[in-house]
Amino acid sequence: MNKKGKGYVIGFYNHANFVTVFGLLLALTSCVCAFYGMNIAIIMTFFIGSGLCDLFDGVIARKLKRSDDEKAFGVELDSLCDCVSFGVAPCLLSFFITNSAQISFRFDLIIYAFILFVLLYV
Repeated sequence: MNKKGKGYVIGFYNHANFVTVFGLLLALTSCVCAFYGMNIAIIMTFFIGSGLCDLFDGVIARKLKRSDDEKAFGVELDSLCDCVSFGVAPCLLSFFITNSAQISFRFDLIIYAFILFVLLYV
């Protein structure tokens, strides 16, 4: 139980955490769309949306008054979602998109080079 007397199953729920989890859902949705071979514009819209959620969850979190436990949970949740959104999702997207007939081989190499660059320098 927390200080207000409301028991939560797991973690703390506030606006910043909702935005973080929504970004995770957008990243996973882009992977599912790529798996089913949907249009690249739809896939990238979901993926860019996950990046925007990651951009704004920190801004929202800084404006909230949170306890130390809530801050620690938010940091861990954000790290987990970042790992999936910017580690797992780009790899799956590049695999599914480049194996479809929608893109050429040269674009495949550009995507892999970009992912390698991001993973090495982030």
